[in-house]
Amino acid sequence: MSSLNRLIKIAAMTAVLCISVYLIPPILLFGGVPFTIQTMVIFLIAYLFNKTDALLIVLLYLVIGLFGLPVFSNGQSGLSAILGPSGGFLVGFPLITYAIASLKSKDKNVVQDWIVTILFGVIILYGGAALWLAYVLEMNYVQALLLLLPFVPFDLIKMVIAHTVYRKMPSLYELSTH
Repeated sequence: MSSLNRLIKIAAMTAVLCISVYLIPPILLFGGVPFTIQTMVIFLIAYLFNKTDALLIVLLYLVIGLFGLPVFSNGQSGLSAILGPSGGFLVGFPLITYAIASLKSKDKNVVQDWIVTILFGVIILYGGAALWLAYVLEMNYVQALLLLLPFVPFDLIKMVIAHTVYRKMPSLYELSTH
């Protein structure tokens, strides 16, 4: 893949991630953490790109938001968004994207990819986000986990959708090699 082609694909997917909070109206569910399709796009990035490019996309997204463009949920930006209730998800996105992209199957194996995504994209992401939420809202960890629990079934559905898109893509259109 040429360097220019690679950079165009990274930029395009960064743009998709930036607008993902606007693709459906954010629905504020619990504890100041809104429901968006952002995690579905994070999963898709991890599936489509190699670990380096996937990490780069998510880091670029965070930098764009830190510089003041309203790309975080509820049109937020800046350090205050990262330090807010949903900041644990934002901070966790680079880690889980890198982990999923590193550990996904080479042959789009559903079982392996779903296990990896559930482990990192749900268990580890939510575990860290709950710690963050507990600290920000000054509550205990179990209360924070219970606030985030309603999001889990939706993220599992987003995982299935992202993997289905990934599996259906002809290899000619894959965004990078594994």
